[in-house]
Amino acid sequence: MKKIISVFIFSMLFSFTVFSQADQKRTIPGAKMYFSDKPFANNNEGHKTSFTSGNFIYGRLEFDNKTLGDAFSLPKDGEAPLGNKNDCFLRYRVTVYKNGEQQGQPNFWDFLYVFGKEKNSNAFNFDILPEPSKAMSMMCGTESFSSNIAAEPLYHIMS
Repeated sequence: MKKIISVFIFSMLFSFTVFSQADQKRTIPGAKMYFSDKPFANNNEGHKTSFTSGNFIYGRLEFDNKTLGDAFSLPKDGEAPLGNKNDCFLRYRVTVYKNGEQQGQPNFWDFLYVFGKEKNSNAFNFDILPEPSKAMSMMCGTESFSSNIAAEPLYHIMS
């Protein structure tokens, strides 16, 4: 009986540790994030700081003197966990706030696909609430991207 209780307690403690680590955030010096109601191209032109409920939303992350791969310590080509060993993923969490109060729930498909060629760029464009015909980001509920791969949008995070 003591073994069963010990296993149960260990499992509970481990699950709490996993959930708390998933929400850890770290600052990347020199990184800047931009948002727009139109997809970004090769710069942050047209970025905005506020949106209405009818806007589509896109994001762009830019790094000073770093690549996406260096900033997030992404695996080198040939070492990535996905099938072709070059592409990888970022954990991507979006939570919506209005007047300081959370609206809806954060996204639950939080694995964002990163193509190998993007790892060497000093900027990364991604979808938040895109126009469906312009959605480019690929999301999945598992880090292997072995099932239920979907393009954005994250409409389910809105109340």
